[in-house]
Amino acid sequence: FDMDFGKLIIVDNLPGYCGVILLRIHDLPQTEQIGFIMDIFNDLNYKFIGYFTVVKTKGINQRPLNGGPC
Repeated sequence: FDMDFGKLIIVDNLPGYCGVILLRIHDLPQTEQIGFIMDIFNDLNYKFIGYFTVVKTKGINQRPLNGGPC
C-alpha cells in the first residue's frame, strides 16, 4: 500500500509502462482483502494494462498512463 505511486506517475509524469494498481482497501478486514482483490481482477469490465488504477472499497478510478509498450 505505497502511496508514492500517485505522485510519481501522475504528478511527476514518470512512465507507468504496463500499469499501476494502488490498493486503498485498508478499511476492509484482512480476511476479506484477498477475496475483494480477486473479485476486482476477475471483473472483465476493467482493463489494467496502460492505466493508473486506484481500487477503493467504494469504487475504482482509472486514468490512462503515458507509458511505453508493455
